Amino acid sequence: MINYYFKSIAYGRCMLRLLKTSQFDVIIFHDVWLAYSIRRKLRDPRARMFVTGFIHDDNTTDMPGAFRINGASLSYFVRWVLERFTIPKLNIVLTNSDYLKDEVRNAFGTQPDVRRVYYAAHDYTRIRFQPRIRTADEPLRILFVKNDFIRGGLPDLLSALQSLPDWKCILTIVGPEEKLIYRKVDKTLLQLPHVQFAMKGRVTSQSEMLELYYDHDICCIPSRREALGLANAEALACGTAVVTTRSGGIPEVMDNGNNGYVCTAGAPDELATQIRACIHDPVSAMEKRRHGREFVLQKFELDSMFRILKEAFLAVDQAIE
Repeated sequence: MINYYFKSIAYGRCMLRLLKTSQFDVIIFHDVWLAYSIRRKLRDPRARMFVTGFIHDDNTTDMPGAFRINGASLSYFVRWVLERFTIPKLNIVLTNSDYLKDEVRNAFGTQPDVRRVYYAAHDYTRIRFQPRIRTADEPLRILFVKNDFIRGGLPDLLSALQSLPDWKCILTIVGPEEKLIYRKVDKTLLQLPHVQFAMKGRVTSQSEMLELYYDHDICCIPSRREALGLANAEALACGTAVVTTRSGGIPEVMDNGNNGYVCTAGAPDELATQIRACIHDPVSAMEKRRHGREFVLQKFELDSMFRILKEAFLAVDQAIE
């Protein structure tokens, strides 16, 4: 938490130095509280400069009720306090899903203009569609991608695999450190005889991450909470089958199940059923992969993202006039 805020302060100082020599019409910050701190320090009101903050997760929307004086909850509570002061002072607040847009409005009110933008981590048109074709005698290759692996439902995935002993599996885990997993997950679930674990830790290379999607049959992130689920979109673009949950904004990526297999969050038995369905009907699974690819290209294309941003800024411009 401390490193995160010190890093944000450094970003802010760089921005202030840049503003001394450059003029911008729009400034978009990755954190809304940092956006407000910059705006307050500007001596020139610059009526034509819009300060915009981006909220890309729902870690703070259940505060203060979920506050606990330990672990991540404290960090989220601090962010919630900062956001509470910040959001009403901004011109626009951007979110990455309709679900999160509603959450922000319910939690913080509607004083700023709140807009949803399906942002793209990649130019998905440049990602090749290459579904992996698994032979019957091969292990089932499953990919899990999430830094916060408890929030991402890794224990639920392991419990689901425990009830699928007939299939040899290779489970690749991207994001958390191995020692953290062994400290926070039931050790019996990490000793499944039919599951081979491949702990990758953090993967920062986009090309390496894409190759991981291509190398796996299923991307399974059974999130307990999720604002959008960008990894699911990336997997669909690559042609990897997706098994996930109906949590938060995930249905917006999954087209309510047309793009893959979805279940209730925190329900390992139901998750196991969806994994079985994905494996037992490869024809249907391929149809969902193809539909998912087309859906992602349509929803996450860059032109659409820029068009929505332009509409948002024009609306604020007219309101100022």
